[in-house]
Amino acid sequence: QAPAVRCTRRHQAGRIAGDTEALEHYEQAVKAYIRVFGDKWDTLQQASLERKMGEALYRQGKHEQATQYLQRALSHLSKPLPTSSREIGLATIHEILKQIGHRLMPSWFVKQMDESVSPAVEEEARLYEAMSFIALFNNPKLFLLTELKALNFSEHNGFLHGTVKGY
Repeated sequence: QAPAVRCTRRHQAGRIAGDTEALEHYEQAVKAYIRVFGDKWDTLQQASLERKMGEALYRQGKHEQATQYLQRALSHLSKPLPTSSREIGLATIHEILKQIGHRLMPSWFVKQMDESVSPAVEEEARLYEAMSFIALFNNPKLFLLTELKALNFSEHNGFLHGTVKGY
């Protein structure tokens, strides 16, 4: 084998091992939070931890499990994504209408772009981005919905980084 192929395989193996170790640490963190705070711990921290676990599972190729973690994370923020094809379609139409509103009346719907936003805004945008990566390959309808939600959400909250990624 060529040296470049061996290096790439070693890099991939190291990344997978790192993600496995990260998942173990995240699971330990969840257990520790539950011991200390019970079910009363901060929803943003909970969502962030679930997102990180979902991303690690995604990188391991465990897309279904990753999606479950990301959905739970969005639920912690009271923003769960629809799951049925019909609900996804209706939600997509809703997001398209929002986007039309953003284009026709930006002063009403689009906040001035800023580099600094609240951690909650940044977390929700990251969740949509992570979910769209998974959906890109196995659920094009969900991919479209998550991309539109990310763009609309970022524009509405003045999140420059999220808006740029959405475009």
